[in-house]
Amino acid sequence: MNTKETNFRQFNIENGPNVDRLLDMFKYAFDKSVSIPGTFVVAECYTAKPDSPGAAYIPLEMKDTTILSIEHESGNDYCLNLSGHCRVALGERKSSSNWDPKEKATVCKTWRELVYARFDAFYNAKTRKGTITFFI
Repeated sequence: MNTKETNFRQFNIENGPNVDRLLDMFKYAFDKSVSIPGTFVVAECYTAKPDSPGAAYIPLEMKDTTILSIEHESGNDYCLNLSGHCRVALGERKSSSNWDPKEKATVCKTWRELVYARFDAFYNAKTRKGTITFFI
């Protein structure tokens, strides 16, 4: 794929599904009668350097993940190349103001729109960490 023509962003995967769940997600990717949920915890940003003690991350919202291909990376039994698609919160920030009778005030809520994205990921199924690149 020509990345010069596509908007893409790369993030770290902090946690994810095990190998059996990944294989089930792939196996039933297009089966309408079966839904296999699988979640990748993706770090949108960090409070400090990722390798420093006490560093925390802010998770990126990611839903409806479908695994379209799984490939072994040469050299390690646990390293996999994944590709698929999902909905991810990489859209523009939106806000709304609503009157909340409990707080007797106007409450402003801010969120990011979920956009449909294709992804490629390098994932270590043993450590459950890796990198993911979203193509929008």
